[in-house]
Amino acid sequence: MKRTFKSTYFWYSVMFLIVTLVTMGFLFVGGVSLVENNDGIGQHFPALIYWHNEVINLLLHHSYIPKFDWHFGLGQDTIGVLSYYVIGDIFFYPSLIFPASLLGYYYTVAAIFRVYLIGISFIFAAKRISKLSQIGLLIGALVYTFSGYTSRVLYTHPFFSTALIILPLLVLNVYKVSTSANKRNRIGLTLVVAWALVNNFYFGELLGIGTFVFWISLLATHRELVRVKSILSVILSVITGAMISAVILLPSLIQVMGSARTGHQLANGLSVYPLSYYVSLPGTLISNFNMEFWVVGGVIGFGVMGCVWSLRRWKQFKTTNVIFLLAVLAVMFPVVAAFINGGSSPSNRWVFMLLFPIALSAARMVTNCVSLSNKDILIMFVVGILSAFSLFAISGFNVGFSAAFVVFTFFAELVFLSVPLKKMGSYGNTLIVPLFMIFMTLINAAVIMRGTHTNQWDSEKSELISYSALRKIVSEQNNYYTHGRILVGNDELGAFKGVARYGNLPSIGGKHNIESYWSLQNNDLFKFSKALQNKAANPNIAISNLDNRSILLKYLGVKHVYVRPGSGAPLGYKATGRLVNGQIDYSTSNVLPLVFAQKERCSARKFSRLSPSSKEGAIIGTQVVNGAIKVRQEASADFASQIVPIKRGSVVHQSITVHRAQNLNNGAKSINLCLEKSMQGRELHVSLQNIVYVPYSFRQRYSNAVNQYNANGAMGNRRNTRLFKMNWLKNNLLSNSNGGLYSINFNYGGYKNYFNQSGRYDLSFFNPESATTINLGEVQRNNSTLTLTLPPTGYISFKLTVWVTPSIKQTDLAISQDDAAKSMKISPDKISFTSPDSVKKTAVLSSTIPYSTGWHLKGSDKILPRVNYGFIGIPNKEGKIILYYDTPGLRTGMLVTLLGLVAFAIEAFGYKGRQKKK
Repeated sequence: MKRTFKSTYFWYSVMFLIVTLVTMGFLFVGGVSLVENNDGIGQHFPALIYWHNEVINLLLHHSYIPKFDWHFGLGQDTIGVLSYYVIGDIFFYPSLIFPASLLGYYYTVAAIFRVYLIGISFIFAAKRISKLSQIGLLIGALVYTFSGYTSRVLYTHPFFSTALIILPLLVLNVYKVSTSANKRNRIGLTLVVAWALVNNFYFGELLGIGTFVFWISLLATHRELVRVKSILSVILSVITGAMISAVILLPSLIQVMGSARTGHQLANGLSVYPLSYYVSLPGTLISNFNMEFWVVGGVIGFGVMGCVWSLRRWKQFKTTNVIFLLAVLAVMFPVVAAFINGGSSPSNRWVFMLLFPIALSAARMVTNCVSLSNKDILIMFVVGILSAFSLFAISGFNVGFSAAFVVFTFFAELVFLSVPLKKMGSYGNTLIVPLFMIFMTLINAAVIMRGTHTNQWDSEKSELISYSALRKIVSEQNNYYTHGRILVGNDELGAFKGVARYGNLPSIGGKHNIESYWSLQNNDLFKFSKALQNKAANPNIAISNLDNRSILLKYLGVKHVYVRPGSGAPLGYKATGRLVNGQIDYSTSNVLPLVFAQKERCSARKFSRLSPSSKEGAIIGTQVVNGAIKVRQEASADFASQIVPIKRGSVVHQSITVHRAQNLNNGAKSINLCLEKSMQGRELHVSLQNIVYVPYSFRQRYSNAVNQYNANGAMGNRRNTRLFKMNWLKNNLLSNSNGGLYSINFNYGGYKNYFNQSGRYDLSFFNPESATTINLGEVQRNNSTLTLTLPPTGYISFKLTVWVTPSIKQTDLAISQDDAAKSMKISPDKISFTSPDSVKKTAVLSSTIPYSTGWHLKGSDKILPRVNYGFIGIPNKEGKIILYYDTPGLRTGMLVTLLGLVAFAIEAFGYKGRQKKK
């Protein structure tokens, strides 16, 4: 018993329980889960339920887990989708002992347990790297566990916290292999590397970069460790660990290379960050109220002080200090963040890895408090002042209670840290100061963990979902149409607060919703969306709702569309009279099948010259091919020719250039359309080409705001221009420009739509567009006015054309002319059918199966051709045609994993054999 009370792990557990109850007690009292109304319900919880059901069916019913799953959008690779979330997550598999009805509870408990293990991992590693006192270990563990990063991911991305568990073990094992000749350490490093890479390929990459920087810094600052034997031991251990993970890692990497995230503009085109980012960095050290470019700070005060203390002792802690300096340089440049982030957006998510050296420095400082000098305290005080100024400046000098309390706790901790120096000499003379230090650390931890989540206590504002609501949501997914593709509107959970994507939810009910919101999206589908200017798509959502464009929905085989009452349905979809989960069910029977023959063929070059609306029409009856397929005769595109531009007066194509849109009538511009009676009942499209937008400079924004204020006649005698200018500067001096973010809103007879251009600061959602197409619904009788609302500031220009699509009758007729494959049978990873008799001469059949090199004909390893930008073409032949799917890289990955396990077994059993001989 006495041993238990002396245990550092015991006291850490007590402190963790205190902070958890203070910050998350409402979860247990209010029946609230940690599934939040964004990626929690949109991605993480559906992934948990879906994989749970698949594995349970495998274990209990010996059912086959498909490699290609039709429930993920239009169909995606299972490993490619779920390896990011659950397949390699060791915290998922205990859920198998619980029924699906309790997975909401498991999700919450597992998320909290991950956070608990963060501190356990730190204590285990830190005391083997440095000689630390118990109080030093405890404060270091609290610094490492309770941070702004943990506070954020606990609610939004719980599995992100697993990386914080793995990091100390990676650093420890690299350190032990580098410093010790004991080959047992090599086994430990191999296992941790394998865990890191199997757990999640993205965080495996981040952890790999971070650990490599630590290793190189260790060797550079300790030349005596530069030994061939230890270097080879580290390299071979890492290679063996990577080989063991290959069965998951290799297919995942192949999917990443074929995802819509590839080809992203490096660092979103940024060479430097905005001024507000640099100003916010000192404040980010002590708070998590501001998070630009994923720099999530919120470090407990003793952690910040530990950095100062360590840097002041450069030679003693040279490795740690080199890492700190490299980190400071790294956060300054967007291109560095983009490189670490896989060559894409400038997301500084990697900064979570700094928590380990920060916490280790805090533990060392507390352990060696007698070495503190007056100069240390003075520099820490200056750092605190800079952080406080930064925090208040970035908030427009609007001092809130939470921000003020963070500053207060920092200086209170500094006071208690300086007391032993001036009065007591060391902690050994009394327990009062250490207890107060622990007390202040716990308060600081609670403030940081509560952070930006104070709204979660309010049932009206909370973004967390209750357990009863979770069970209801899961059950409701069974109500949708089962036998074909559907489109479930993104407002399925419209009663919940916040903005979220729910397209993945129907998959847990075995439904085929075309809207997919998983981390990896098929790049060929995204190219299809780009070619037809699907304004709803971005690299994270390759198809989305296709802007409700009727012809595209029919082309992809969507039979049912579900939208909230009051929202418009796609043209040609009729209400069934059924209300499903609060949404109206609209349906159509005239859609293209999964595999079909298109009688005409068009080269990609000719197709690219069509307008986006014309492309939409052409793709119904015309197969678009690249150079791999010969085009003997170009398509006549009769159906596409029925898509016509609408004249506005005597002008068909009109260029619009707007300087200072606010000079218009509230930024609005009206266009009169020449609509003919024959156009009624057809879909109206607005095409914007050559879009150029230049945001206002700071001076222009300031002048514009002042001019609008002075033009406001309602102010009367209350007008005070000098006070307005001062207040505007206070609130905007350090605010970002919009990074190119703007919106154009459209209104045609009450049918409203919009085009949003994401800004450079939107990280992975940045998707620069110079052209787009907007669906404005059905052409209305006696309505010829189109109204555009342009950005209120900035300079914008574009070329605008308006088009109408063919009628529903014409569309259905064109669809009927595409012959469907016969005797279609779809089973896991297999499709069989026979070619239509009328099209035996067709060389390649078309499909709406998303393109992947994993599909192949039975008895052939040849890669299938790509047609219509994003789908597989199927070589035609007589008799039955059978397609099989095999995850690219899976077989090779299995072989490499087997070789890795053999190598590991030789090392492990060889080590035991040598131990016995000794």
